[in-house]
Parts: sequence; structure tokens; C-alpha cells
Amino acid sequence: GEELISPCCCRGSLAYVHFECIVRLFEARGSWWDLRCPTCESPYSAYVAIELGRHGLARADEEHGEGSQESAQVLVSLANAHGLAGEVEQQRELLERALTVLHREYGPDDPEVARALLGLGFAHGALGDADMQCTLVGRALEINEKVHGPSSPEVADTLTVLANAFARLEDAARQIELFERALKIYQDCYGQSHSGVANSLMGLGVAYGELGDPERKRDLLERSHKIMVQVYGQEHIQVATVLANLGKALVSLGQLPAAICLFWRARCIFVREFGEEDRDSQLAVRELEELSAPAEAQQGGGLLQ
Repeated sequence: GEELISPCCCRGSLAYVHFECIVRLFEARGSWWDLRCPTCESPYSAYVAIELGRHGLARADEEHGEGSQESAQVLVSLANAHGLAGEVEQQRELLERALTVLHREYGPDDPEVARALLGLGFAHGALGDADMQCTLVGRALEINEKVHGPSSPEVADTLTVLANAFARLEDAARQIELFERALKIYQDCYGQSHSGVANSLMGLGVAYGELGDPERKRDLLERSHKIMVQVYGQEHIQVATVLANLGKALVSLGQLPAAICLFWRARCIFVREFGEEDRDSQLAVRELEELSAPAEAQQGGGLLQ
């Protein structure tokens, strides 16, 4: 029979499903732009989201016509799924197509335009143009502040993306300013155990590390990791990202055995999700090679994998 997959953050009996069942549920809902699990409301994994997005785009084109606002909304979701998979050139191309339609249908100050600008900014940043990323995300921030208010979750999401853009420009002080503002909004809106809180803490930790404060980096990343595990479980890609950054903090503090363990755990998740050739997988391997991982750690990594 068809292989069972774990496409999202659902736990227990809901954790593993057949892909065909996901497609049938997607068809029944008919919300072609919504590539989230209807149970846990988290985004589907990149592969699942891309397949659903392609299916949804075909259905939206069939029902509303190519170049319709409905198809443009699906294009944005599909593009961002490609971005999650590291396929940023495809993300950029799809978002540019979508923005042409969204500007025409909604005007320049609509939240749908802001959503597309956020993804397009991410793509430009991943392709090496951090200045363009800051420009596009800054424009999205203006729209979201105007439409949703300065203390809204939409603004917090945008601040997080903008802070990551300044990371590419190596402006840690500006990162901290933006992440702290986002963190306060997330905490006020959602409490202390939300993924947005975890992401802000991770960003703050990395930024303080860049400013030469590894102890503060470690403490912030440990807080982030605890929340990430609560939200996503032990084996999620977001957890792997925190583990890799926490490993770097421990290296700076001279705690090499603990760092090796964290890099192995992160590597196993990256490889399982994206393969051996993925950039993050290779970075984790490089860190391990530089630390001369002992045989015990290699054995532990094999068991985790």
C-alpha cells in the first residue's frame, strides 16, 4: 500500500497519514490557497505543500481562469512552499507572477500584496540581494502596520522577516531591535509558548552571538528550543535549526562534547528532510568535521538517523 508520511506537526494517531488522504481532504475543503493542516493549522512540509499547491493552482485556473485573483493567491502559497524547500528561484518567479495580478486586482496597499512582498523579499535575500530584501519587506511592513495596526501578529511576522534581512547585512544591533519588538507582540497576543516567541528568541540569540555574547546566545536559544519542541516535537526542521545554532554557542563556550551531540541531532533531521546535499546538512557535517567527532558521537548520530 501507499507509504504513511508525517506531513505536519500533528501528534499521536493523527501524525501519520497517506498522501492520497491529504489530497482528498484538500479537495473537500476547496481552499486552494491554504496549504496548512486543518487540524494543527501548521504549514504542511515542503514536499506535501508543493504537490498540493500545484494541484490547487490547476483547480483555481480551471474554476476562475489564469490570471485571476484566486489563482494569484495560490501562486503565493505555492511559491512560499518552494521557498521552504530551498527552491528560491522558483519562489521568486511565482511571486513576481502573483504580484502583477494582486496589484491589478487589489491595489498596492492590500494585505495580499504584503504577503507576496514578504515571500519575494525572502527569495531575493536567499539569492544574495539583502538590500532588495530589506526594501521589499520594509514595504510589506508599511502595509501591515497601516492595515492591521502596529501591535498586530501580522506586523510581528513582518518584523521577524525584516530582522532576518538585516542579519544578511550583518547589522546585529538592528536585528535585536526588530526581534525584541516582534517578541513583545507575540507574547502579548499569544503568550509565552508560541512559535513566534520561539523564532524571536532564536533570532535574538544569534544576534547577541554576533555581538560577542555567547552566554546570552546560549540562554536565549535554550529558551527557544524548549518552546520549539513543545510546538513542533523533537524531529522538526525548526528544532534542527535551533540545535545547530545552539551547538555553535556551545563551541564558543568551549563545551565541545555537548556541541557535537547537538550538531549530530541537527544533521540527522536536515538529512532526513532535505537530503545529504542540502546546505544545512552540509554545514552541520562541516561543524562536526572541524570538531573531530569521536566514534561514540558517530554511533549516536547513526542511531538518531
